[in-house]
Amino acid sequence: MEENQGSDHKRGAGGTPGGVGAFAIGLGLLGAGLYLVFSRVIVHGGHFFGGYMGGFFGQGGAIAVMIVPFVLGVGWLFYDAKAKGGWAVLSVALLLLIGNILTSLDIYFQPTTLPTFLAMFVMIAAGLGLIIRSFRELG
Repeated sequence: MEENQGSDHKRGAGGTPGGVGAFAIGLGLLGAGLYLVFSRVIVHGGHFFGGYMGGFFGQGGAIAVMIVPFVLGVGWLFYDAKAKGGWAVLSVALLLLIGNILTSLDIYFQPTTLPTFLAMFVMIAAGLGLIIRSFRELG
């Protein structure tokens, strides 16, 4: 085995010398900043299955448009789990279901004072900067 020639540095974040402290502090700042931002967001479930798709197909039609291919895909995969068509049908149906759920949500950012707003995003930027810096070679 080859030793670390002439270097007393321990390997840290990303295999670079040092950087573990900067990485840990950056991760803490990033986590705290993201927590503060997400704690100010309100998510309200609204008109599930009656939103965009419901306008075209009626209230019950949107459910059928997404559930029927989902059930067919599941049945197809129980018949033949290696069938690429079954996986494709199931994947498209799942994407439609997830898309409808996401588009039916109302997301609001609560009113926040400017200093709090700036602190949240400065923490996120500083955390990302420290994390990225911890991966680069020092010295």
